[in-house]
Amino acid sequence: MANNFEQEIYIQVALYTFDVHGCWHLATLVTSSGVLHREVFMDFDPASVSKLSERKIIAPGSPSSSLLSEQKLRGVIENARQILKVIEEFGSFDKYCWSFVNHRPILSTFRYPRQVPVKTSKADAISKDLVRRGFRSVGPTVVYTFMQVSGMTND
Repeated sequence: MANNFEQEIYIQVALYTFDVHGCWHLATLVTSSGVLHREVFMDFDPASVSKLSERKIIAPGSPSSSLLSEQKLRGVIENARQILKVIEEFGSFDKYCWSFVNHRPILSTFRYPRQVPVKTSKADAISKDLVRRGFRSVGPTVVYTFMQVSGMTND
């Protein structure tokens, strides 16, 4: 079972996946009204989401099918399953992620915002490992954004 921190990480992974695919309105739905958060993705608990029936969640007329494409919905469910596997293997998704940066944040020396890259070789390595493990929609740009928000890199 994932703890609250693992749940927050899963929320971030899911939201950044949506954002990259042009679904900026989802962040508003999750944070303000909570409709998507509560009803569709079961408070973004990876254990609960991993048990969702793909057939039920992508059925015409379901709240989720009107918000996301079938591919994105399947990705959210699959990513929940993969996060649980990582938690089982490493003890937490947090330990897994931080192992790529030797459990210390990367301190960048960029002087200007325009110098900050959209992806790095470290994000690329993490992305490749996530994809190898079965995660979906976790390209290096998504991973680098996640690294910035989670404090793994300080730009």
